[in-house]
Amino acid sequence: MDADMIRSFYYADPFRPFGLRLSDGTVVEVLQPWYVAFVPDGKTLDVALADGGWKLVKIDEVKEVVMLEGAGGSSR
Repeated sequence: MDADMIRSFYYADPFRPFGLRLSDGTVVEVLQPWYVAFVPDGKTLDVALADGGWKLVKIDEVKEVVMLEGAGGSSR
């Protein structure tokens, strides 16, 4: 997985919530576009979590992007 592939989901209009499935099987949910911050190094991103915390994700640990069922989207 690379940053450009993740950006294609991030910039989709309308935005549709998606998950990042990591190499350990964990899915990090991206519920709104403003929940993601791409780090300038191009190797990591920060994702705001539903509980108010943040998850630092190494892009090379993302194995696939999955669409979240039943989650509403938003327009930009």
